[in-house]
Amino acid sequence: ISDDEAKRLFGFLTVHIENAPVLPDRIEPGGHLVFQPGPESRPHGRLMPMHLPAAWLRLVRYLYERTGDVGLKDRWRGVIGRSVDQLVFRGGLPFVSDAEPQVAFGFYDTVGLQGNELMTSVILERGLRHAEPLFGGDHGRKCMALSDGIATHVTALRSTEGWYLSDTIGCRQFSAWSNGLLYGAGYLPQADRAHIRETLWTKRGELVFRGQVRHAAEPWRRMNPVWKDRPSGTYMDGGSWAVGTAFAFAAFYDRNREYALQMLRDMLADLRRTDFAEWTDAEGVRFGARKFLMSVAWPVQ
Repeated sequence: ISDDEAKRLFGFLTVHIENAPVLPDRIEPGGHLVFQPGPESRPHGRLMPMHLPAAWLRLVRYLYERTGDVGLKDRWRGVIGRSVDQLVFRGGLPFVSDAEPQVAFGFYDTVGLQGNELMTSVILERGLRHAEPLFGGDHGRKCMALSDGIATHVTALRSTEGWYLSDTIGCRQFSAWSNGLLYGAGYLPQADRAHIRETLWTKRGELVFRGQVRHAAEPWRRMNPVWKDRPSGTYMDGGSWAVGTAFAFAAFYDRNREYALQMLRDMLADLRRTDFAEWTDAEGVRFGARKFLMSVAWPVQ
């Protein structure tokens, strides 16, 4: 985007979000805030999705660095602070209560992940670090301490096979997306990286379809109550996503470079066929949004 577009976007977001109780899941073109994944008439949770402070911190830092607008940047301190205060940690990792419906990471919003949760842990470790250079002070130090704590304690999610559990209560499965993202973390022991890489490679037949990656190689053991009557094999319980390719790509590339590059070629060909679908089913039928920018944004990143 141009510098002028960045400044106008920064101003638009700031005006509509700075006085919100917590950070929203999304904002509509007219400025209406939606606080939960899913339709507003049937939200997928009640509490703030746990990954949101990390996502918004990264965006605010990008827009601040593009515009240099200290005034706009500082107006985010309050809503980000209120949102970080909403996060629950146990044992140094974000914790989703089994008594409270809550989405941890938005792209798992129909999965019944509970307890200490891996994907949100990895995302918060990366994202909370942006608070210190943005705001400094007690708020920045708190976020940095939370981030450091995740890097220290994430090995509590290591399975007996060496890969990492999706969560500790709800499903306790191998998640390709979260393990793939964790694979690139500098704090992960090399032996654990090798276990993740080999597990993804072993399960590639169940995970990869036309270059796009499913969340897990088998059905989830537990789903969000709002999704409990839906059939397996669809959406986040078996759908294939270009978004997922971004998370798993590095491990596949390190295991077999040509296979990984062919994944990208297959993904791009299928996205053109489906008009950049949000996800496809086992037959390659497109579902969800078309021209879904996240399908290319994350793989490109």
